[in-house]
Amino acid sequence: MCGTKGKNMRIVILVITLIVLTGCGAGQFAVKEVDNRFSEDKNPLYMAHNNRISLKSVAGGFYMDDKGVYLDPFVEKNRSNGLITLLGFNIANKTDYTTMLGFGDINQLGLIQEVVFSLSDGQLISLKVNNQEENSSGISYNPIGQYASYSKTETGIAEISKDALEKLALAKHVSCKISGSKHSVIYEEKDIEPEFLDNLRQFYTVYVK
Repeated sequence: MCGTKGKNMRIVILVITLIVLTGCGAGQFAVKEVDNRFSEDKNPLYMAHNNRISLKSVAGGFYMDDKGVYLDPFVEKNRSNGLITLLGFNIANKTDYTTMLGFGDINQLGLIQEVVFSLSDGQLISLKVNNQEENSSGISYNPIGQYASYSKTETGIAEISKDALEKLALAKHVSCKISGSKHSVIYEEKDIEPEFLDNLRQFYTVYVK
């Protein structure tokens, strides 16, 4: 069993890596092995990125760029026996803020608090989100409209059991509610990107199962 200190250190690594990955542009789903040269236990840690759940925005519109909510799975395994020591999601809401009247923070979740999946048979998978961060960049000013805007990324980490991830990976359809300190968003089955579950299935089969 891993100690609390070691687990906390790996969470810190996840947070740092998540911030780096969310700074990248949109792209295909991919899984990377995190550099463990500076980790005492040398356990392999695999992190996915670019697993956007939906094109639907928090406010109800639709994105035409790389904005949106991403739920990227990660897994760490004990290098000696192959058992899972850490499993969960890096969560990121790539959004923005504008001082334009009526827009402001409408697509922000704030501090992401909970993710709840509803399976087709009615089962619920509830995940508490921890290690929340908010990062801003790219401030710009529109002299014609006289408003300022900047990009903002809201992140967090949610652990999940292997059994729960398996249920998600094998599900044909899901709906999802993500709650934050400012706003919440519900993605119905029709809103979920088809690739979202395909990517989870691929990650589970190759790196977790």
